[in-house]
Amino acid sequence: MLLQRVKGRDQNAMAEVFDRYSGMMYSVALRVLNDPAQADDVMQEVLFQVWQKPASFAPERGSLGAWLAVIVRNRAIDAVRRRKPSDPV
Repeated sequence: MLLQRVKGRDQNAMAEVFDRYSGMMYSVALRVLNDPAQADDVMQEVLFQVWQKPASFAPERGSLGAWLAVIVRNRAIDAVRRRKPSDPV
C-alpha cells in the first residue's frame, strides 16, 4: 500500500501520492476558496500532514483519494472561515 511506504519515509511514495492526487486536491480547494494561491497552500498543508501522519488514514473507511478530498475540502472551508469580513469572498 502506498501509505505504508510513506510511513517508512519513502520519498518516492510521497511523490507518487503527489502525482496521483495533487490535481484533484487543488481542484477541490480552488472550488471552495476561489483563490489559486490559497488553494495551493491548502493542498500543500494536507500533503505535509500526510507526510507527517500517514497513519491517520483508515483504509476501512474509504479510498485514499476520497479521504484526501474530504481533508482538503475541510481545510479549505476552515480557510474561508478565517478570512476577515473585509476579504473578498
